[in-house]
Amino acid sequence: MRGILVLAASLFAMTVSAGSDLGTKRAVSVCESQRLYFCDFETEPTDWAGSGWGWCDEATMVGPDSARSGQHCRGTVCDGDYGQSNYELISPPIQLPELANGQFISMAAWQWYRIHQSPIDLPVAASVSISVNYGPWEELLPPFIGFNPSWSNLGADLSRYAVQSIRLRFQLLIALDCVYWQVCDKGWYIDDVGIYLNSFGMSAGADQTVCEDNCSELSASVSCGVPPFSYSWSPATRLSDPSSPNPAVCPDATITYILTVSDSADPPNVGHDTVTVTVAPAPVPALADTALFVNQLLCINPHGIYDSCRWNDNPASCDTCVSFARSDTSELRLTAFRGQCVIEDTMVIAVLAERGVLDRDEFFAYPNPASTVAHIRYKLLEPSDVVIELFTLEGQLVREYTDRDAADGAGGSPGVHVVDWNLNNQSGTLAANAVYVCRLTANGHVSGETVEAKTKVAVVK
Repeated sequence: MRGILVLAASLFAMTVSAGSDLGTKRAVSVCESQRLYFCDFETEPTDWAGSGWGWCDEATMVGPDSARSGQHCRGTVCDGDYGQSNYELISPPIQLPELANGQFISMAAWQWYRIHQSPIDLPVAASVSISVNYGPWEELLPPFIGFNPSWSNLGADLSRYAVQSIRLRFQLLIALDCVYWQVCDKGWYIDDVGIYLNSFGMSAGADQTVCEDNCSELSASVSCGVPPFSYSWSPATRLSDPSSPNPAVCPDATITYILTVSDSADPPNVGHDTVTVTVAPAPVPALADTALFVNQLLCINPHGIYDSCRWNDNPASCDTCVSFARSDTSELRLTAFRGQCVIEDTMVIAVLAERGVLDRDEFFAYPNPASTVAHIRYKLLEPSDVVIELFTLEGQLVREYTDRDAADGAGGSPGVHVVDWNLNNQSGTLAANAVYVCRLTANGHVSGETVEAKTKVAVVK
């Protein structure tokens, strides 16, 4: 008996794949489709031929708990395990239409199966075949075995059979005595068999705007087609992988990419689409350093429109107000987000303890009298524009300075500053021995006040 079985193995030899691989290998998208044929087996179909398959209802089924839809489906043996038999379920002839550009035809059905592995590599497998114009059967999907515990999609591309009449055959081949070998099982159930005319659909995604020195990601999609798909972006400039559906893009200038997608239909469908990535200059908040008094409210409005902001790493409104309880120098760091742009800026705030523009007690000249140079010292209480003028007692202007002439180069900031008068007049000649009036005018940035102070300095050479 074993010799007979080995001979059978050679006659019925086939390549069997695991059932879990079937959907992955031959998956077909059914999308915005025109239904060419459909059978849900709710009434016993007299136009389906074959042998062994039963017309099952929920009361008799020992495999799945219910039909995929409705109350009925087809199964190898509705109320028990399959035996030693060749189970065939053959569809009626179905005429397929001619294909227009971008169209493909797909078969989609639902299946539940529990098919036991043979212990001696004899064929025990399910397969789907096709016959064209009543010709010989040819493999449509590879044979498979295993256990699929829930209804799952079974699909195939039929595009190469366009304009022809086809029949489908669902076959469970048992080439041994499964009772003897104790490999009988629940078998194979089929429901909702359909054939669809589909239109290939793909997209390169929406146009994008990115900031300078930022990256983004392109996003190709296929809404309808036969996987697997191949992708090609052109040009490949600044792309991480031009064959990926979602390559990273880091453009240095505005660029338009052309996406070409082809599917695995026979013949393949090919689609084209474009996407433009615009590089925009990063908006600059333009925060300016400033000063304010203790407990004075400062409201900040960064230039530009942003989606969200963080101040010193804390989420907050982009337009924000701050105040400080003690005098100090504080720093505010802004991180602003607009689309995929991230913009950062910093402002320094001098918090002043005293209100006022100028400390009059700190405004004087030394040495006095002066013989070679007179140091004019002043103390600002807030950022200010400063002008220092020297006059004769008769009111004639001798020399003029501004805060930019201070020795530290920052004569307009709060604090003590010194301007050095070399005793020359505006024309560059030495001033005569005399007493001169020194007038300081300061326009405060915070208070908006303008103050004036005067002192005298004698020149004796």
